[in-house]
Amino acid sequence: MSEYLLETCVGTKCVGCGSCMAVCPQDAITVKTRSSLVQPTIDKSKCSRCDLCTENCSAFRNMYLEPTKPDFSRIIGRPLQTYIGFATSNLIRTNGASGGVTTALLTYLLDEEIIDYVVTAYQEKLVAQPLTITESKDLFKAQGSIYFPSFITKAARQIISEKGKCAFVGLPCQISSLRRLEAKSKKLRERIHIYLGLFCSHTNEYWYLRYLSSRYSGVRCYPLTVSSRHGKWPGSTTLETSCGSVTIPHPKFWGPIPLLHLSSPIGCLYCDNHMNIHSDIALGDAWLPRKTAEDDAGTSTVIAHTERGLTIIEDAKKKGHINLKEITLRTLIQSQLGNIVAKYNGVPIRRAIVRRQYRSKILGKYTVNDMLIGLLPLINSYLGQKGELRHTLFKHRISEKTLSLYQTLMQKMLLKATPNTIKKLLRFVVETKDVGNANTDIRLRAQMKKTKR
Repeated sequence: MSEYLLETCVGTKCVGCGSCMAVCPQDAITVKTRSSLVQPTIDKSKCSRCDLCTENCSAFRNMYLEPTKPDFSRIIGRPLQTYIGFATSNLIRTNGASGGVTTALLTYLLDEEIIDYVVTAYQEKLVAQPLTITESKDLFKAQGSIYFPSFITKAARQIISEKGKCAFVGLPCQISSLRRLEAKSKKLRERIHIYLGLFCSHTNEYWYLRYLSSRYSGVRCYPLTVSSRHGKWPGSTTLETSCGSVTIPHPKFWGPIPLLHLSSPIGCLYCDNHMNIHSDIALGDAWLPRKTAEDDAGTSTVIAHTERGLTIIEDAKKKGHINLKEITLRTLIQSQLGNIVAKYNGVPIRRAIVRRQYRSKILGKYTVNDMLIGLLPLINSYLGQKGELRHTLFKHRISEKTLSLYQTLMQKMLLKATPNTIKKLLRFVVETKDVGNANTDIRLRAQMKKTKR
């Protein structure tokens, strides 16, 4: 190769999955946090220019290799079965981010000796790192969601070298990378027994912690450590700063800045794999109106993407580790509708833009509203990487009202696109042969009518 594509084409668009470190045969790559942005660095004295890093890089693949045509199966997958529920242990349920089903499943797998260890992410001070757990009692240490770059895929080397079977818990980019590595490594296929995937709209750059510290503790305060999301649903995050400790409720933690994608890695905006379709079991919050109103202990949405995942779910349910009830694909869609609409309407446009396919893929094929849904988050993410904007956020605290107004504008654009997307979603549901629940179908159609008003 005449140039180092990972640095030139990815650079600060890195999502921090760590797959480049896992696949490099020369151990020539490190991913560092510079100016609170994660980016890969290549030791050119070691690099053999095999280009395996870019071939397996999730950000690069999403930007340049994945299709530009919208497709719900890339967002939702084609689930074998869908559920809603929670861990039967009150301790696990209340300590988790959304019902504790992930921890309950891992407890079952370890206690029944189906697996020997778990590989997951753990928030160590300010940076998320891979963590290996061999006993179920230690799962509490890593319980709770972490949506910052964690480089966890680099643990593939450790998994290959160690004996025994493991469960891997990760985000869509991480699990997709490992699936690609599995195709070339028989040992990796044999070692990873089950993939538990988390739903993901995007992660956050680490500079966002600096913003939260200045916002809630004071302009001259700096973040020291951050916890995973815990507590009474929808949970909260504890941030230790140089000025003391502050607990931030989940809705405020995921406020206008992350929702506008100002704090999102640019690479995340090209990913449409919301429901972790390459995992065996995918899990996320049950954002259903009724559950949101009445539930403060947490409830998970659970998807079995594979036969292995389905078997483990049903066995864990029989053994009393989890309390689940089956739901239709329509109900699953209802619980994640906002993210589905955003990815379906925005990601294909961004992919076409980065490939400069304006005439063949964009012009005359999208409305102005669709174009804005695709463009504005991308512009916001680029602005979020600029020191000038972050300086303004930290020191002058751009009015929350100003950001909220901008967020409201973005929501109106998504609402405008929702009716047409729901029509296509209903066709997708029929194609997947989900006979479903008539009441849920009625609710989806009612929601479509409501957005038209």
